[in-house]
Amino acid sequence: MLDVGLSCQVLASSLSTKWFLPILCLGSICEAMHNVASGPCGSVIKLHWAVKLLGSEDGIAEISAKRRALRTLIDLVGLVMANILVRSVLTV
Repeated sequence: MLDVGLSCQVLASSLSTKWFLPILCLGSICEAMHNVASGPCGSVIKLHWAVKLLGSEDGIAEISAKRRALRTLIDLVGLVMANILVRSVLTV
């Protein structure tokens, strides 16, 4: 659903004014459906890893914090790589 939503948002920018808003809204709806489905699934996975790695359910906060820190690092690396790519494309 996330891929469909992102594709709709990218596609909307190339459509006429008549179809721009409906396709953009469809993309947002697909992303919201993804977020609703992934939230509970992610909690169960975090709980599993907390019990498996740390031995109790009390470690779920630590697992969540580590996941958040890793996500932040990945986003930062992605921003740097995108910046490098855009600069190399614009200088050509």
